[in-house]
Amino acid sequence: RMARALVLAKIRNQRRVVQRLALTRGVDISAALIALDGLRLLVTTAETLNQLRGTEGAASARYFATWAEFLPAEFPFDRRSTRPPHNAVNACISFGAALVYHELVSRLHLRGLDPALGWLHATEDGRWSLALDLMEPYRPCVVEALALHLLSHRILRAEHFAPERGGVYLNAEGRKQYLLHYERRLTQ
Repeated sequence: RMARALVLAKIRNQRRVVQRLALTRGVDISAALIALDGLRLLVTTAETLNQLRGTEGAASARYFATWAEFLPAEFPFDRRSTRPPHNAVNACISFGAALVYHELVSRLHLRGLDPALGWLHATEDGRWSLALDLMEPYRPCVVEALALHLLSHRILRAEHFAPERGGVYLNAEGRKQYLLHYERRLTQ
């Protein structure tokens, strides 16, 4: 039940992010909104955790395909990649997700909750599943919206990224800029 609520909240926020982008930029994304609405309905009828995860994955794929249309041309994005992030867009998303994740782990510990006991994510590689679960609804409106803002407004530029360990990561100045705007976003 909680896993279903988390996925519904995530899809609702994904929908809001692309809807706001489309409104401000005059882009028709009605097909994407219809698809996301259909996937939200599937979430409500999912009978197993695997069905729920599959629907969440389908919604994220649709969302990212639409979201990527709003990125500037110098920052192409064809898919989500992690460990390592393969491009600047993925570097921004991964960095932001790590910040939110660690913030949630700290808050869970402070409240005496076990961050390993989640509903949606399996505990693997020493990651705390409850923190991963709880961050899902916030990813679109905090992490992904901020990444798009930073790249679209040229706050982060190509020189803020560097190839490293087979991937692309924010360099020191890029992290500084990201953190400044991340803190501003959280206070809004």
